[in-house]
Amino acid sequence: MVYIRGNPLDFERWQDEGAGRWGYANVLPFSRRAEARDEGGDAYHGDSGPLHTRHGNLTNPMHAAWTKAAAEAGYHPCGTCRIGRTDDPLAVVDSELKVIGLAALRVVDSSVMPSVTTGNLNAPTIMIGEKGADHIMGKPLLATANAEYHIADSLREGQR
Repeated sequence: MVYIRGNPLDFERWQDEGAGRWGYANVLPFSRRAEARDEGGDAYHGDSGPLHTRHGNLTNPMHAAWTKAAAEAGYHPCGTCRIGRTDDPLAVVDSELKVIGLAALRVVDSSVMPSVTTGNLNAPTIMIGEKGADHIMGKPLLATANAEYHIADSLREGQR
């Protein structure tokens, strides 16, 4: 399985659009908690989560072709229950994933993404589940990450 967390700029955009504390530095700790990297954990990768990952050796040119095709696939089932501020008329859930205006109902899946991601939905959806579970159980938020991350120039303006 290819595990792609998503473009950090997507998370920053969501936060800027009103999804408080959903910037990349806020969600990275939840991604780390879900990951068990064979090479060990660091500021960016986890070492004790349920998703076992390793750095791939992508030397075959078919790997690059597959990755490009997968990244540009246009099917992204997300965004139907937008996360945002409670005064945002387009928002369905608040930053704790509670349905605005209803008691005791949350949405914890890719539908809360306020806009279509520029990459695969798998890893961001797992992170939403991790963070949503903490909200439901009343756990305090994980500390904001301070890990630096790279953004490819081709992703600064979008997927294509």
